[in-house]
Amino acid sequence: MTDPTTNLDISNFPVFVPALTIEKYAYSLGVTPHVVEAWIKNKKLKSVKIGRRRLINLVSIMNELQE
Repeated sequence: MTDPTTNLDISNFPVFVPALTIEKYAYSLGVTPHVVEAWIKNKKLKSVKIGRRRLINLVSIMNELQE
């Protein structure tokens, strides 16, 4: 796929999905990481594990809020 404005092949570019670690997400909400981990364990918050890190997908949260 070529971007018509720049004539660059963008098919191999990575897709950026805004995500935060548990620690950064907790800090942004003013709660402890243990609270966020409990939300994940109780299935109140979705997360994904990539390597050794567990990330919170911010786009997913925004989409759920709009429904």
